[in-house]
Amino acid sequence: MNIITECERGTFKHLHSIPSYINQKELKNFSNNVRILEIPSLHSFKLFCNENTGFISKGQNSGEIERDTNWAGTRTWDGFLELLENGDEAVIKKIKVSTDKKVAEMSKKYKEVLTNFKFDVTGQFFDIGLVLQGAPESWLDPQHEEKEITRIDIILNISLSARDDEDTVINNAGRVIAMCKILEDHGVEVSIKGLIGQSNYQNNNDETFVSIIEMKGYDEPVNYQKLSILLSPAYFRRGIFKLMEVVSDNVNYGYGRPLKFEEFTSLADDRSVNKLEGRLFQ
Repeated sequence: MNIITECERGTFKHLHSIPSYINQKELKNFSNNVRILEIPSLHSFKLFCNENTGFISKGQNSGEIERDTNWAGTRTWDGFLELLENGDEAVIKKIKVSTDKKVAEMSKKYKEVLTNFKFDVTGQFFDIGLVLQGAPESWLDPQHEEKEITRIDIILNISLSARDDEDTVINNAGRVIAMCKILEDHGVEVSIKGLIGQSNYQNNNDETFVSIIEMKGYDEPVNYQKLSILLSPAYFRRGIFKLMEVVSDNVNYGYGRPLKFEEFTSLADDRSVNKLEGRLFQ
């Protein structure tokens, strides 16, 4: 497998190796060339998008294309820039309502578990990275700092297609945030990373493109505006497509297809979120 490690483009970092939590075998099934970019923050992504105006600047459809909102999230590139700046008020409201509802439901459901649960005990959480590497120790030894702080990483696959139901995504986002809030109420720090994968988008030299962005840091409170942006179809099908255009210089005949990493939690799939809840609380 060839890991493409060009020099840094702006604030985006080409990773020189595949992170341990990504299944290398799964990536290899899609193509031999893999490009992995780490987006350090939504702020840096905003700067990139403002510096690279326009949408679909190469390939069959050049110039500004107004797409159906179900496909692209916003009708124009300017609309996408506005979304990056202000978020989506309607989505923010829906996620907040869903989160509050799920916190109440889960707190009641796991009242006994949470009362007697010690989050600093080894053996309560799966270490996804070790599982994917085939290590027999499939449980997570909590990471402790000097203040005995336990930390949990949640990886979300946010490669959402036009077929994914918006209400399902929002409802499941509320469920995941509720899990974070409950864990943090019991002394656990939680981070959420968003992962997007896109395969076979080049003409003669197929390439798998993976981008990673932090959706919530360990010491960061839930930012609903940020989540409303990253969970919008526009983030993937306008912002990430533009990023692919700029960094690969070879988007000729389309943008390939989104990867549905089975080992990561997909907000478009209730069963996937159920599995996450089971790992954390049962």
